[in-house]
Amino acid sequence: MRPAQYSQWEIEAFRPLLGLLRRALHTQDARLLGRVASASARINQRHLPKPCFERLERLGEELGAVGLQVAHSGSVIGILFDGASPDREEQIEEARARVAEMGFGSLWRFTTRGDELLPQFLEGSVVETAAS
Repeated sequence: MRPAQYSQWEIEAFRPLLGLLRRALHTQDARLLGRVASASARINQRHLPKPCFERLERLGEELGAVGLQVAHSGSVIGILFDGASPDREEQIEEARARVAEMGFGSLWRFTTRGDELLPQFLEGSVVETAAS
């Protein structure tokens, strides 16, 4: 697979996202982190399109997710939820059920914890979009 050939506009669009990412991590702002991840995912969609991207984006919005994340070099897409949300478990279970209805076979759940590199404020459901 060839690396993405980002346009000058896309490269310039990533610059403020990096600053916003730093702010989100420093302040442990899951919503801001989700917006940054989603913006990056939308930019990457032109280079490595993920099936059902728009449907998953709408689903995340319906369920109160903070954003979407994608692998910029593969076939993974994830729905990100705020780990501090009191509705987190219900949101994730509803997302898992609805994503399964879309026909995705592989679903994983991850959580950031304690002394890992990322602060403990994010949970998500990750979906493998390519056939296994």
